[in-house]
Amino acid sequence: MSAFPAQRLLAYVASVASRHRHSIHTRAFLEVLAEVASAAHKELLTPPDSAVDDARERHVLLVTGAAMVASEAASPFVLDLDPHCIVFALDTVTDALLALSSAHAMLLNPRDACSQSLPALLPAVHAAWPSFIAAFGSDSQIAARKALERLPQVACLSGGDFLMQRFAAEAWPRMRSLLLHGTLRSAGGDTAPGAIRRTQLCVLTCISSLLSDGSSRKMLSDAVAHIANDLAALLRQQWAQPDVQARAESLLRDLSVCDADLCWLLLVQAHRVRMPLTPPCMNRSLLL
Repeated sequence: MSAFPAQRLLAYVASVASRHRHSIHTRAFLEVLAEVASAAHKELLTPPDSAVDDARERHVLLVTGAAMVASEAASPFVLDLDPHCIVFALDTVTDALLALSSAHAMLLNPRDACSQSLPALLPAVHAAWPSFIAAFGSDSQIAARKALERLPQVACLSGGDFLMQRFAAEAWPRMRSLLLHGTLRSAGGDTAPGAIRRTQLCVLTCISSLLSDGSSRKMLSDAVAHIANDLAALLRQQWAQPDVQARAESLLRDLSVCDADLCWLLLVQAHRVRMPLTPPCMNRSLLL
């Protein structure tokens, strides 16, 4: 696809920002990129009033191209030390993928020259995946929570099964640590109870969102057993917040659509562990 003026401008600004990575300037630059990608996504969400003509096709290509250039410029910053930069980078990458998906839906004829000029969606999702893995491994729980918030949208775009093996091998081991400890043990992070609770709830919300959609649910297929066992482990934790455990139990019930036998067995075991050995209402002398 030929470079439009807006794309060349973004590419130039990205090259300048990479040479002068002052934290304040970088954050402002990434905020602009996030706005570009978000505006492109919103622009392409609106269906055309009539059939897509040549002028509309060129407009779609221009908007999508600007979003993809913004994504390419922002993606390296998921490794930045500033959590706000990571958040802006993840927003840019995700919104650019959503814009690309909308563009493909708008240009329905795959043999059309304009449709062939668009980047393919699945390779773009594949290229964006390391950004989410990097955010899960970040020292910042703010960055990890943003990745958890955006992951279900990426899963829906790919149909779920495209990322199935990578989710089980790369994403869930890090999400497991966030679920059980609220942070990556190797990375440190905020260990305040409130921060841990927010991160745990974000993990549970992410899994719930993936389960609620039929296509993104496929991404969990290779990790169902691990997820179920880790939810049961959270139910057995003595220090976990009651609302977190209640949400985990509800999610374990919902996960039974994937493996009913395992989930119900784990629920029974978790309740047995949490039950007192002697019922409170019973007189201990009667047991002697």
